[in-house]
Amino acid sequence: MNEVKVVCEKKGVIIGRVKKARVGWPVYDSNKRKIGKIVDLFGPVTNPYVRIKILRKRDGKILLGGEDKWRKKRKRRSG
Repeated sequence: MNEVKVVCEKKGVIIGRVKKARVGWPVYDSNKRKIGKIVDLFGPVTNPYVRIKILRKRDGKILLGGEDKWRKKRKRRSG
């Protein structure tokens, strides 16, 4: 999981910076509880800003999930 560097935090929304993200990826706190999701990406492509809609209170760091969803899975052939 990638850590989000928080730039701004307002009621229900967090703006942060990440190396890699996609809209719709879930966001977790340091206890690995889902606290929200990414609703927007903006800024430079190499190091974008993300807008995160928060659904519950967070504890500690903010972490991104969802990378595994986009990785290709190899299918094994039988026989």
